[in-house]
Parts: sequence; C-alpha cells; structure tokens
Amino acid sequence: MSCLHYSEEVSSDLIPDVDDTDGLDPEAEFDAWRVRELSRLLRDKKAQAEADAEREEIERRRAMPEDQRMAEDMEFAEATRNKEKAQMAFLQKYYHKGAFHQVSWALRARS
Repeated sequence: MSCLHYSEEVSSDLIPDVDDTDGLDPEAEFDAWRVRELSRLLRDKKAQAEADAEREEIERRRAMPEDQRMAEDMEFAEATRNKEKAQMAFLQKYYHKGAFHQVSWALRARS
C-alpha cells in the first residue's frame, strides 16, 4: 500500500501543470473558434480563387494563336528586363566565386 502512495506522489511531482482552462468561458471560446473557422474558410476561398484564376489564364493562353502568344511573351520579357534592379551591397558580386574556383585554389595549394 505504501508503494502505491509513493508512486502517486512521485508522478504528481513529475507531471507539469495541465492546462485545464477549458469551459471557463464557453462564450469567449466559441467566439474564438468562430474567428478561427471564418479565417480558415476565407483562406481556403482565396486559395481556390487563385487556382481558378491560374487555370483560366492557362486556358486563355492555350486558346491564343501562336503569334499573339509570342507577342505577349515578348512584352512580358521586355517589362521584366526594364524593371529597375536592386542596389548591390559593397563587393557583393565578388563574394561567391563558386566551386570551380575553390577547387582550383585547392589544387594550387597542393602543388
């Protein structure tokens, strides 16, 4: 009998406090659930709308004649080329030399 009492005492010391705040304020818990559920539904609806828009764009481009599609591609390419480039940090373009240069440095060090 004393063995059971000792094990219960030890186990109660090892178990951290359990979050037992469920049911203290059912109204607030329901409102929090409603907000989470509505945000999930909104997020799913936006994802579905984006997927539908992408599917419609693909179908629109498939229905285009080849020359019109090529003209649209060239306009997009020109717009991306003309986009302003970000300013590089000091000596950023010289920072990464790549594996080829690293191997050649290692070979030069060995010989």
